Amino acid sequence: MNRLREYRLKKRITLKELSQISGYSIQHISLVETGKDTASKFFKRCIAEILAVSVDNIFPINSEKIIIPKISPKKFGYYRRRSKKSLETIAKKTGYTRQYLSVIENLKATPSIICQRKLAKCLNIPIEKLFPVIYD
Repeated sequence: MNRLREYRLKKRITLKELSQISGYSIQHISLVETGKDTASKFFKRCIAEILAVSVDNIFPINSEKIIIPKISPKKFGYYRRRSKKSLETIAKKTGYTRQYLSVIENLKATPSIICQRKLAKCLNIPIEKLFPVIYD
């Protein structure tokens, strides 16, 4: 989380005053303070200059929540069994070994996007059904 509110209150500046000085709306500043909206580089520089603090102090580099997608291959076994295809059949059609497909099915490996596409095509389903993206 950023420290905009903390520094604004230290300088005894209200949201309304900061809005008037910076030209940004009260709503936008409030949303950035609470982490519900992101701040542009220009916004960060402008606010830091007004508060006479470095940008890095108000907006630490690691303050923004980074969402890294995780692939969930748990549905591969379900759709494979539903299609009544064996690992051997899928291995022949995709070019991957039965052992590797078993590792994917047992959640021991995350397949590459190319592998995911081949598996989805082989099972005649959209890739999103087979490997949904999950966000932490």
